[in-house]
Amino acid sequence: MDATKCNERIAKDIGLSPVISGVIKNTKYDELLLNLEFYKTHTSYLPFIGDNYDKSKILIIGESHYIGQTKDNEKYNLNYFENHWWNGTCQQLDNEYLNWYNTRKVISNYLNGDRRKGHLIFTNIVKSYSKIILNEEVENIDLTESQKFNDLAFMNFFQMPSIYCGEKYWNSLKLSGNKSGNIKLAYDTWDKAVELSSKVLDYVIDILSPKLIVFTSVSAYNAYIISKSKYTDDKRIVNTPHPSSVWWNKASKKNNGKTGKEIFEECLLGYKHLSSLEDKF
Repeated sequence: MDATKCNERIAKDIGLSPVISGVIKNTKYDELLLNLEFYKTHTSYLPFIGDNYDKSKILIIGESHYIGQTKDNEKYNLNYFENHWWNGTCQQLDNEYLNWYNTRKVISNYLNGDRRKGHLIFTNIVKSYSKIILNEEVENIDLTESQKFNDLAFMNFFQMPSIYCGEKYWNSLKLSGNKSGNIKLAYDTWDKAVELSSKVLDYVIDILSPKLIVFTSVSAYNAYIISKSKYTDDKRIVNTPHPSSVWWNKASKKNNGKTGKEIFEECLLGYKHLSSLEDKF
């Protein structure tokens, strides 16, 4: 599949025009990414790769997407995901909620001015990236400043959405399992999600060759590390509290008295120092 056809297919699958700023203009990696079986059935989960990603080679990893249902109006439960998600036969779910777990469209919306509460993760990342890497202090992220996210790549770790809107990934599995009286399926789904998500992340790292990999979710980071997957001991990988959580600006004993923001910016400083050394040789 050549790059043009690949681009057109992805645009069709996730309902986007190829010309939308910051969506799929950088297609150099897509043909290789689509060799992975998971991405063949879930193109909406393809990582966002900014137009200027090759300038920074920084990959940001969040926790998970979620769908717009609550425990009280659950339509798609653990059994549905077990029977449909992993084999790609979830057309009913896609018809109703595809935009909720469309990574590139979520970022596109942000780049084009959408400022929902959940987008604070992107805003705080841009602020620190601008400060440390670009030497530009930015207080308010307007439409122009948000384009700096195009220097980065982004994906969520768990390659299946949280079952409930706004709920952390494991909590959603546990709540759904308890509701259906099948808590074992919650644990089985967690194990399967961690295993397959780790393999997807390994493949993305192989293709994108990032210089810095930042988990912005403690639970996603821990899940990946425990998986003993390909890159779990890689020194490029760091972990911070979620940029939209209270711990981004609040110090924690678990983090040696540092805020999430401080940890992230220290990582960026280290990355910047190593990059400057590489440029000298």
